[in-house]
Amino acid sequence: QLLVRVLEDGATILVASHDVAELEGAADHIMVLDGGTLRTSAAVDELQARYKRVFLSGDPTALGHARAVATWWNAEQSGRVLTGVVEAGAGTGGLIGRFESVPGIDELRLEALSL
Repeated sequence: QLLVRVLEDGATILVASHDVAELEGAADHIMVLDGGTLRTSAAVDELQARYKRVFLSGDPTALGHARAVATWWNAEQSGRVLTGVVEAGAGTGGLIGRFESVPGIDELRLEALSL
């Protein structure tokens, strides 16, 4: 109830959480910190439009090259699979083209960034 009352008064509340999903529906603006560095700060809908979750599979060397064609957050590689969050920019076409230009990538999947 206190949170609702404060928000109704137009106050700003800063919440730090590693579980962004718990903020869904409550936050209208999110700042992303990665290793103590501010990566981005934007409205929730803008973040979801600009960033995509990427799943790549292929030769481990090719996955290393895929890391170089985009700026990754929370990139994790396990064998032949690389996952992480990448800025798509104005659209996903350019992002897809960058990954498809890397020889040895067998599968590429982009998903909306869920909060």
